[in-house]
Amino acid sequence: MKSVPEIRFSKYSEDWIQDHFSDLTYPAGVKNRDNLDLPSYSITNDHGFVRQDVKFENGGTMKDADKSMYYIVSPHSFAYNPARINVGSIGYQDLDHNVIISSLYEIFKVSGPAVDKFLWWWFKTQAFKTQVKKLQEGGVRLYFFYDKLCKSILQYPKSKQEQTAIGKFFDDLDEYISSQALELQKLKNIKKACLEKMFPKEGELVPEIRFNGFEGNWVIKTLGELFTKVTEKNIDNSLTETFTNSAQEGIISQRDYFNHDISNIENINGYYVVRPDDFVYNPRMSVTAPVGPINRNKLLRSGVMSPLYSVFRAKDERTDLTFLEYFFKTDKWYNFMWKNGDNGARGDRFSIRDEVFQLLPIIIPPSKKEQISIANYFSSLDKFICSTSNKLDKLKQIRKGLLEKMFIANN
Repeated sequence: MKSVPEIRFSKYSEDWIQDHFSDLTYPAGVKNRDNLDLPSYSITNDHGFVRQDVKFENGGTMKDADKSMYYIVSPHSFAYNPARINVGSIGYQDLDHNVIISSLYEIFKVSGPAVDKFLWWWFKTQAFKTQVKKLQEGGVRLYFFYDKLCKSILQYPKSKQEQTAIGKFFDDLDEYISSQALELQKLKNIKKACLEKMFPKEGELVPEIRFNGFEGNWVIKTLGELFTKVTEKNIDNSLTETFTNSAQEGIISQRDYFNHDISNIENINGYYVVRPDDFVYNPRMSVTAPVGPINRNKLLRSGVMSPLYSVFRAKDERTDLTFLEYFFKTDKWYNFMWKNGDNGARGDRFSIRDEVFQLLPIIIPPSKKEQISIANYFSSLDKFICSTSNKLDKLKQIRKGLLEKMFIANN
């Protein structure tokens, strides 16, 4: 059995030691028998201890509830859901006051030679997940109660100083990752606000925010004036790649989206041909696309799409395609859809007659130069969002890798 991790701070050289959790922790849940009015929390996978909503669905409040059966959790305690520990539903109480949680949770504190934050990060390693998988019990639903946790084996530095250093390293890395996540969310909020303010509101002809040097009213065109509906079918099966239109990822190959082709190559001769820069409407509704998304084919190649989609091609060279792409990322066209369409027979699919859809109003600046300026702004913003998102993903991968290399995996 390994006695040291792959990566270690250079100042430490002693072999790590091994113990059962029963030697390192003790149960710490205390029933709230006096029904103290303490803040109520629950445990989530992503955020640990999270304060519960102060109101229930029936209109009552936590103040009215009987909390005598809850557990009091004091600072520096761990708590977890024994039925959800396999998905990371564990928390560390680092507040400066007592809270209460449901009696369904298991609660413990660290004692003896172990350090809280070292254990906190060990709970996020594959080594801990292996222990859970090995010791959990049950039938349809598996449980990992505290008595099973006590049988878990942990390898850890004998030096509390080294444990503390490891815990602090991951705390600092996690704080940096959180700051990047916050930066990414800020950028997304900026984009959302700009999409709202850099396109005119319904009934208005100028936007709230406009680049210097441009003036005059925007003009309203219909979808039918700007686009030609594509009816070209893949009759000879000359195209074999099927595209899909995702609200989140835009137009993407089915092979990338589903990891395989959903359509049967022998049955796609009735599919629409989609050329580069064609726009596609997907009537499937979602949280991010409440009337279905419209996206542009930026794959630089042709493919085919199910006739359930609507495909249309720009016919007016005076209109910038990237500007149109960002117009459809706003909600400025939603009201027309809601007023003139419906959910159809399927609750997840929007329905609008083709001749009505052709009347969809699209408001554009009269100057193509202004259209391009708006398009370039959002393109640059999207690139920044993408680079920040990629950086965040890389940081998370680095953290995941270090968690495996700075702790010892159990054999």
